[in-house]
Amino acid sequence: MPLPPLDLILRCNESRQYRDKDGNMQEKDNSNTYYHPNVKCITQKHPDFVVADVRIEDTIKSTLSPPHMALLKSALNFNP
Repeated sequence: MPLPPLDLILRCNESRQYRDKDGNMQEKDNSNTYYHPNVKCITQKHPDFVVADVRIEDTIKSTLSPPHMALLKSALNFNP
C-alpha cells in the first residue's frame, strides 16, 4: 500500500462492462470501482465527471491528514 497521502482512493459504485470470450459486450451488476484522485484517471471512464459529485463520509473526513487534504485540493480542486 502506498504511503500517505498517496493511499487515498475514490470509490464509485457502478456497473462494469466487459467483453466475453466471444467478443460480446456484457455488463456486471453494480460493484465498487476504485480510482486514483486524479481527474485524468477518472475522466477516462467518466468523461462527465464533476468534482461537485464527490462526497466524503464524515467518518473518513475526520481521518484525513493535511497532506490528504492538499492532495484533494491539488488533484481535484476539492475542499472537503
